[in-house]
Amino acid sequence: MVTMKEHFISLFKFNNWANNKILEALLGDINFPQEGRKNFSHILIAEQTWMQRIVGSDSPSTDFWREISQTNLQELINKNTNEYLLLINNADETTFQKEIKYKNSKGLEFTTVLKDILAHVSAHSVYHRG
Repeated sequence: MVTMKEHFISLFKFNNWANNKILEALLGDINFPQEGRKNFSHILIAEQTWMQRIVGSDSPSTDFWREISQTNLQELINKNTNEYLLLINNADETTFQKEIKYKNSKGLEFTTVLKDILAHVSAHSVYHRG
């Protein structure tokens, strides 16, 4: 049986691979669609924002649709991946049940279990890469 830790490590390693494939395509194609660049930036900003919420340093006024410069994309991919994998690797099964309190982009307060946030981050990224 796969543990929750193993499951999330697998998801976030896949996420890293997929983000790097998008970056490779973006850097190699001068005609990469503008909407694609915007969506890719959105993915990385959302991943970063959710990590900030998890660690308790979120800023509800984040602009989720600003475009990240090409020179900063790889840095943010690496930062996001390292932070999520560190969190997951240091977690035990009870950590995934921890309630995370945060404010959304409209300033409304929510409480969500960590495992549900991790599942959401992964699904959100897959959705927008699609």
